[in-house]
Amino acid sequence: MTEWSIDRDSGARVQLHSRTVMDRFDRDCVVARGGRAAVLCVLLVCGPANATAAGLTIAWDQQGGVAGFVVSYGIESGVYTQSIDAGAATEQQIDGLLADVTYYFVVRAYDTEGVMSDPSKEISGRVPVVNIICPAPIGTSSDGAPTRLTFSPRVGGGTAPIRRSCAPHSGSLFSVGMTPLVCEATDAIGQHASCSSWAMVMAFP
Repeated sequence: MTEWSIDRDSGARVQLHSRTVMDRFDRDCVVARGGRAAVLCVLLVCGPANATAAGLTIAWDQQGGVAGFVVSYGIESGVYTQSIDAGAATEQQIDGLLADVTYYFVVRAYDTEGVMSDPSKEISGRVPVVNIICPAPIGTSSDGAPTRLTFSPRVGGGTAPIRRSCAPHSGSLFSVGMTPLVCEATDAIGQHASCSSWAMVMAFP
């Protein structure tokens, strides 16, 4: 846990503690001054919200004297068309987002009277698109007989878990010459990617 402090205009110092929700995130800390001031450190967690819909998770540090938080977002910077009341929670899953579309987020705090703070600094993020790179395995045959080749495609982006497959599959017997190879990847929200290459077996008598 890493500790840091932020000065308010009044000169008071607010001690906050960073917490790593996932390996990748962006952090922005601002002083929100609307009703009762609250220091919001907003984190954008780059990862899937669940296995059925594309999503991102927004997280922030808890503040004293705050009744709850509202997350607002949209696909245009400064224009927030959707809002979710997170209550007293310190993170909120945003589901149903489109892959490879940038979304912009702000968080506001509110007190027991419903008075809202100013928004946090805007942060942005996108659900990554699944992609796949095909291997190009090469083998040799000393007697002209088919040779067994093993290989694995490289998969990136998408929402885990990601299923991958190739035809012919790794471990198959390949005849001397060039054999077309097709690989596919499908992530948890149904994004699909495919690629093609060649497997080559060379004869060396």
